[in-house]
Amino acid sequence: MSDQALGIIALAALALSAFFSGCETALISADRIRLRHLAVSGNPGAKLALSYIHDPGHFLSAVLVGTNLGNIGCAASFTALAVHQFGDAGVTVATVVLVPMILIFGEILPKGIFLYYADKAAIISVFPLRVLSFVLYPVIMLFSVFTDAVMNLLRARTRKKQMSMTMEELLFHLEHSEEAGLIERETKTLASRALRLRKLKARDVMVPLESVVMIPQSIEINDYMEALAREDYSRLPVYQGQRENIVGILSIHNALKVATRRAGRLHLEVPYFIPLDFPIAEVLFKMKDQGCHMAIIRDESGRIVGMTTLEDIIERLVGEIEDEFH
Repeated sequence: MSDQALGIIALAALALSAFFSGCETALISADRIRLRHLAVSGNPGAKLALSYIHDPGHFLSAVLVGTNLGNIGCAASFTALAVHQFGDAGVTVATVVLVPMILIFGEILPKGIFLYYADKAAIISVFPLRVLSFVLYPVIMLFSVFTDAVMNLLRARTRKKQMSMTMEELLFHLEHSEEAGLIERETKTLASRALRLRKLKARDVMVPLESVVMIPQSIEINDYMEALAREDYSRLPVYQGQRENIVGILSIHNALKVATRRAGRLHLEVPYFIPLDFPIAEVLFKMKDQGCHMAIIRDESGRIVGMTTLEDIIERLVGEIEDEFH
């Protein structure tokens, strides 16, 4: 084989190694949130890139095979070229030249370029990567079988690692998505508050008992109406005897019905009691399911120590709410 042909083969093999090395960096470093956004928008490159990212066994096998075939082909052809040119000293010359050449042009340079343009590089490079993977399919399959066997041994640990994500990581992704223009600031704020809501307990949104506005059960209907109007609340706890003995919740709608008819009994809503350390996220869903708007909070001994409302909890998500009563 001519020296010119050997030189062309060496350069082509080095380019192949550089391409696979760069693809690996691009697909690992690409912003998955941006790729998902582009995939949903119909970008075929983003869809294909995500399919490779979600199948790391096949993807890494393709990269490993392509990179090593490129390096071996480059080394073999360049060594043959050096032997033709320098005789027995060609092996030494090839070794001295190949090590920095493969390291710089086959690894460092392509990885740096593909890392800098990771998102674009991932979307563009997956198409030639797919073609080359098809050409090298038999060899890649052998490595994939071995990779899958190893992955199966670590599957339980891998699943756990894939499914676990800390709140800090989720908040970081939300912040990054807003900066990238993928979501609006209001969406990010609402999602961040919803995540933080999971850590809150009833004690964190509680109005202490001494600050709770209540009305005694013994007063007349007109006094009820005056109290509701004076305090500007749509609901008030009703106590019997002592303030710690809450017997129900009176809504202004029920009081208005009785006052308008000038007859009938006041209907008190059954109070919903929760412990101090009850998760607020669960309180929210239970209040929604039971159709109640107020929860009475008890301590470990069963003593009433405060209350919270559905509005108080929702305000943690969307901010201050002004209704027609308060």
